[in-house]
Amino acid sequence: MLAFKPDFEMIKVARDYVAEIAAEWPVDGYHVRVVVSELVTNAIRHARTEEIRVDACSDGEVHVVKVWDGDGTLPVSRSSGPDALGGRGLVIVGELVSRWGTLRDVAGGKTVFAEWAVRPPTSASPREKPPVSSREPLIVDGWDFGAGQLLTPGDVATMFRVDPKTVTRWADGGKLASIRTLGGVRRFSRQQVEHLMYGSGAL
Repeated sequence: MLAFKPDFEMIKVARDYVAEIAAEWPVDGYHVRVVVSELVTNAIRHARTEEIRVDACSDGEVHVVKVWDGDGTLPVSRSSGPDALGGRGLVIVGELVSRWGTLRDVAGGKTVFAEWAVRPPTSASPREKPPVSSREPLIVDGWDFGAGQLLTPGDVATMFRVDPKTVTRWADGGKLASIRTLGGVRRFSRQQVEHLMYGSGAL
């Protein structure tokens, strides 16, 4: 893990640090460097923190870059106009990775992660492109409903301290995105719920 005080001169250091770890990943090295640069830049510019920590790891199929800062405010991906000089960082990250997200640290702060779900090639042919893992995010109305993101109406009710029927009314009124499982059960996106609770969203 690489830890440092917020300083734009550390962006290259963090980029090179992760690039060395990711050298054997079946992922475009340029994409890794861009993602690290954007995440670290975002933390330096927007997080109220005295320290930033950067790390990277892989289990052979999922390759992850993590950037921690001491600010619990969740980042939000926003589109910028064509003439804007900045503000596209997380939009760019979203284009280059399989998925990205934020994990709130119980001890304070948050970790923004970006992952590539790519299996190494199993064919004897070195020219064969590694297949993309089936662990792709399911995006509905801009919110992640992929693995590990689903919440029951009861979960949402507990988080907002309301009755489950209130959660159902929010969903029916279009205030909360939801999907139906094969069994017809409604599920909600943890990403959207946490954005509404801790971010700039509102019900």
